[in-house]
Amino acid sequence: MKKNVFVLIVFLMAVSCKNKSSFTIHGRLVNGDGNKVVLKEMTGTGLSTIDSAFLRQDGKFKLQGAMKVPGFYGLFLSQQDFIMLVVYPGDDITVAGDANDLLGSYSVDGSDESVIVRDAVKFLNKAKIKIDSLSRIYNENRNNPQLDQIKAGLDSTFYSITGDAKNYFKRIIETNSNRLISLWALYQQIVPNQGVFDWKKDFSLFEHIDTTLSRLYPSAVSVQTLHNQVQEVRIYMEQFNASERSLSIGKEAPEIALPSPDGKTIALSSTRGKIVLLDFWASWCAPCRSENPHLVDVYNKYRSKGFDIFQVSLDRSKQAWIKAIADDKLTWTQVSDLKFWNSAVVPVYQLNSIPASFLLDQKGVIIAKNLRGKELEQKLSEIFK
Repeated sequence: MKKNVFVLIVFLMAVSCKNKSSFTIHGRLVNGDGNKVVLKEMTGTGLSTIDSAFLRQDGKFKLQGAMKVPGFYGLFLSQQDFIMLVVYPGDDITVAGDANDLLGSYSVDGSDESVIVRDAVKFLNKAKIKIDSLSRIYNENRNNPQLDQIKAGLDSTFYSITGDAKNYFKRIIETNSNRLISLWALYQQIVPNQGVFDWKKDFSLFEHIDTTLSRLYPSAVSVQTLHNQVQEVRIYMEQFNASERSLSIGKEAPEIALPSPDGKTIALSSTRGKIVLLDFWASWCAPCRSENPHLVDVYNKYRSKGFDIFQVSLDRSKQAWIKAIADDKLTWTQVSDLKFWNSAVVPVYQLNSIPASFLLDQKGVIIAKNLRGKELEQKLSEIFK
């Protein structure tokens, strides 16, 4: 009987070791005597403290934890001063650096994915400095008569920087698609709220990483989060594509019936019999306001030949909307429900940004999309020749 109990204990210990494995993070941070270093797991809902220790006089520390699956961890000296580590069960990771400049000085041994993170963060910080300098140059030249040319050059540089960033992180993903670092690379940002990878344009990349990591680490919180997001985006994409097909060239534009500035409801269908530019704009949209003078020119040139404009605003302030109409000298039909991005037209016309426009024939059928400036002028000259 005693022998059977002993065998059972050994068996349970073996199962426990298989299900959960310890890991160690230790090292030395100089100039940090007495500072507290905290290890936190980055979960799907926030941060969870795993272990903490005070740096010894020589800067040495040792932290430990246990895990079933790999994950992302932060080594914190303060809420703003931390580094990120990619940790796997059984890892023994060494971190060295200067507590006065943790992010800029640290090195990692025992986790090559954490080394990739360190190098990538340095790359991102340099790119962000470059982008900040572009913003500074633009602000310094707001009153420069050559602002348009300056802005064009700044835009070119900006797209070059963001393009380089995308290629950088794509290489990380391609060479590490079966490792957790690929998931981290997917979510990086070079400007606030704008990912290096776009869910719509780069959806196949998100799908690939989701499929690979879900097979390898199905119980990892970060992998589950990615999987759920991929599922949600897939449903949205299917709905979006169905809507896009309904808005393709050759399809009749969906009806719009909204109030004008004087409160009278006007329908898009009331313009039947004319070539109509259905244009979405707002008083707060700088590119829209820049485009309005071109619309005034083509309207005055072709209105007598059967051209009209039906403009829908995504404003939320009626006063700002009416003022912009007067300031820009817009004399065609104007409508808006003044609900900003919650406007009824947004989901119907799949609006992600403005200005956006649809050119309609006499029957309300879409014949072109997003023509601006000279492109619109050329198309109208072809129609009315």
